[in-house]
Amino acid sequence: MAAEKRGARPRELVPPPDPEKPEVLIEREKREALPAGIAAIASGALALLGFVFLQAAGRNRPNNDPGRVLHYNDHATQILVGNILVSLSALASGYALLYLYKATKGRRPQTINAARVCAIAGPVILAISQIAVQVILLQKAHDFATAGSQTYEGAKDILDDSTITALATVSLAGQLALGFAFVIISLNAMRAGLLTRFMGILGIIVGVLLVLPVAPSPIVQTVWLFSLGALFLGRWPSGVPPAWKEGRPIPWPSQQELREQAAAAKADERGEEPPDVTAAEPEPATANGAGSSTKRAPQKRKRKRRR
Repeated sequence: MAAEKRGARPRELVPPPDPEKPEVLIEREKREALPAGIAAIASGALALLGFVFLQAAGRNRPNNDPGRVLHYNDHATQILVGNILVSLSALASGYALLYLYKATKGRRPQTINAARVCAIAGPVILAISQIAVQVILLQKAHDFATAGSQTYEGAKDILDDSTITALATVSLAGQLALGFAFVIISLNAMRAGLLTRFMGILGIIVGVLLVLPVAPSPIVQTVWLFSLGALFLGRWPSGVPPAWKEGRPIPWPSQQELREQAAAAKADERGEEPPDVTAAEPEPATANGAGSSTKRAPQKRKRKRRR
């Protein structure tokens, strides 16, 4: 009976939160815009620089296991520096994404809180685990090159080490979380009018490329982060979107609305009245239309007779 009473208790409905007051949003964003813009630009630069280091370290890497381990030892400095730069880039991008999330959440309360968690936890998990993997791997590679027997079995044991595998899995989880944050925050910021359609779609692409690296994502990521930093610092070439200045969501017009605005502008230049949108909609059937429909009816009956 007690269980039935607990199950019968009505669930309280929590109303959705209202957007924050525009003046509160604008004041907070002005205070945090400079560090967020610097973090976005620094993240883009660090990602590109780390990518260059890792590409240089991976050039002419052998395909066999002993050769790979010895190659890691020979290029240990480049590999470690490259991964540290990439990890710092992830941390800086998380800071920039968190700033964009706060601005989006204040105008669009339905933005899910999981995006904030992923923007914070994803870069931290990715940075710590990625550096830990490289430190352990490079230490084992150094022991293999200096004191080991340098056999295929020894090299395979290093590459298949359980600790390295576990840390690599954790690093992948952090990468997935960061990619999720890129996608969700970019999508909602675009819907709130904080990002242009191009910037919103490009941010989604960056998040997808973090999960599915089918292209050199650091290049696309760097371009997007540089652009995001310019937007935060008020240096956007075409001007900052109105949603930033108004402190409220101002969604971008659809293609139909853009066509209507263009048609109204042309009509205004010619001194004419703007075209009526409802004129393009199908009108209800008139007497003539009813007659035409009755004319088509015998054709349907003829087709039935032919069958």
